[in-house]
Amino acid sequence: MGDYLDIIKRNLLSPIVVVIFLLAGALICVREYRDAWFISVVIVVNSAIGIIQEFRAKRVLRQLELMSAPKARLLKNGEITEVDYDELQIDDEIVIQAGDELPADAKVTESKGLELNESMLTGESASVEKKVGDTVLAATTVLAGEGMARVIAIGDDTKAGTISQALKRYKPELTPLQIAIWRAIYLLTYGAIILSILITAVYYFSGDNVVIILKTITSAAVTVVPEGLLLASSLLLAFGSLRLAQAKVLPQKLSAIEAMALLNLLAVDKTGTLTSDEVALEQVSVFDETPGLSESVVAELVALIAHETSGGNITGKAILAEASPPKNTEIIEVMAFSSARKMAGVRVKIDGKVRTLLMGAPEFVAKLAPVNKATQKALDEWADKGLRVLMLAEFTDEETKLNDLLNDSGRPIGAVILRNSLRHGVVETVDFLQRQGVTIRVISGDNPRTVQHIAREAGIHHPEKVILGADLAKLGEDKFNEAADTYTIFALVLPDQKERLIARFQKSGKFTG
Repeated sequence: MGDYLDIIKRNLLSPIVVVIFLLAGALICVREYRDAWFISVVIVVNSAIGIIQEFRAKRVLRQLELMSAPKARLLKNGEITEVDYDELQIDDEIVIQAGDELPADAKVTESKGLELNESMLTGESASVEKKVGDTVLAATTVLAGEGMARVIAIGDDTKAGTISQALKRYKPELTPLQIAIWRAIYLLTYGAIILSILITAVYYFSGDNVVIILKTITSAAVTVVPEGLLLASSLLLAFGSLRLAQAKVLPQKLSAIEAMALLNLLAVDKTGTLTSDEVALEQVSVFDETPGLSESVVAELVALIAHETSGGNITGKAILAEASPPKNTEIIEVMAFSSARKMAGVRVKIDGKVRTLLMGAPEFVAKLAPVNKATQKALDEWADKGLRVLMLAEFTDEETKLNDLLNDSGRPIGAVILRNSLRHGVVETVDFLQRQGVTIRVISGDNPRTVQHIAREAGIHHPEKVILGADLAKLGEDKFNEAADTYTIFALVLPDQKERLIARFQKSGKFTG
């Protein structure tokens, strides 16, 4: 309840509102009821709009929870007991396994191939390997492996709890236009106060009575203070939201309309942004250099990796919709997909034979399993058509951990080709934004040829200006900033590079979306 009272006080008890209400009272005293009514209605309507918007935002945020109510496997006196997450105490030992949602922040004390998905907190749907001594966070999920950890924070003291509480503390940020309007009103209001003092002094020493002085002050104040500007700006933004509603766009805040109008740089991803979130398996291909393998066998191996490592993402679903894993399998080791290594893998026993398999971006898998010129040409041709390509490689090494396999130690056996079409309306939207002077940058973890093709199809200007994440990593701060300002497409970039690019765009004075 206190939060809602704060919202009311913030909108009704600001200096400008108090001054205008005092002015309205003064107008009533001198029987200028029409002016008193007008400025009172203006400030009440404008404050009501602000209060309603903040109430709605607050109600949505109160429903926000990063963490559900997971169970915890508590290890006590050598026995494992399943308890609710809120029963945990600091220094409790918990057992974590694949598929678990972490119930608390904890320090890893034992790890057997432990990999977590921290996308709930970081926004990156990439697995993060956890070793002994690493910290695991509440609300993250275990993709692979198992281990034990010692609880170091629970409930609202966890990172997820802290973020949830911070998000629930809603405080609106003014847009540049709103700041300018409020600044003008503040300056003019204080100017009106100074003017009122001068009028009072002059008229008093001139011998005029109080009623004449008060009428003069209120007339001058009503003229100087632009109280109608507040209501006019709110009504114009409201009119804009109605126009957007007719186009089937629903802005959450009126100020978002102005923010969109100020936009001069838009950073977009490829998958799910320029392209639709529907991925289709186009084909499974067997490389010429791997005789004895059929497309059906490669499809089964691809499906096996997708089943064990995708975590239900759209790529995995597309593969599993068209192919099924082989039967009679025994999983020995799993390496979930990581945006850093750009690949996933399994070591599995199929019909009694151990097979070590990796699948991922050709540029990364090819370092471990080199391809010949003919295969590279085929990979490039698929990418040039805007198709997404995942390369499958097999290794004879049955002992080394999957993420420690040596370069040039495997052989490529096939590829899976996926199609991801442009979203409906993307071409028109890109064209409109660019005609309005908005610069578009594509920041993607995908193959540069694929990203170029999609950008070209979408009509983005200068798709030939491409730089890779590996090249960005070699640049110093000044050169990095220069690259950020020069290139249109940033391909095969890592999460931390995405953050640096966005920070650079904002620091350079561009209103970035």
